[in-house]
Amino acid sequence: MINYPNYPIISSSSLFIVPTIYALYKKKYACSTISLLSMTASLFYWIHPVPGIRKNIDLSVSKFAGIFFFMYGYHNIRSNTLRMLGYSNGMMILLFYRTSCYLYDIQSDYWVVSHVLFHVCTVAGKIITLL
Repeated sequence: MINYPNYPIISSSSLFIVPTIYALYKKKYACSTISLLSMTASLFYWIHPVPGIRKNIDLSVSKFAGIFFFMYGYHNIRSNTLRMLGYSNGMMILLFYRTSCYLYDIQSDYWVVSHVLFHVCTVAGKIITLL
């Protein structure tokens, strides 16, 4: 459907730099590295979004990052309020991702909005995990 730079998604992928820098500030180097890798993989794919190795890398790295941050939060978040906020945000991440896939499949232009919201919720989730 798209084989040119997708600027809204590139912009929202660039937001992954926020938790990357915040994790560095908090001296959580593994979290910073994983966030930077997920940002890099996402940017490389969305600059020229066509099926192939870059898409497969993006999908693999993003799933690994999601599992990593979920497990990191599960083991390190002690506040019940932050834990519930994290779980709620996690559900929003899944909802927006699946919605963007569905909207893309039915060729609706609104899939981009949903995917951008997926990225925004992902950034929020990483920040919640790092608090």
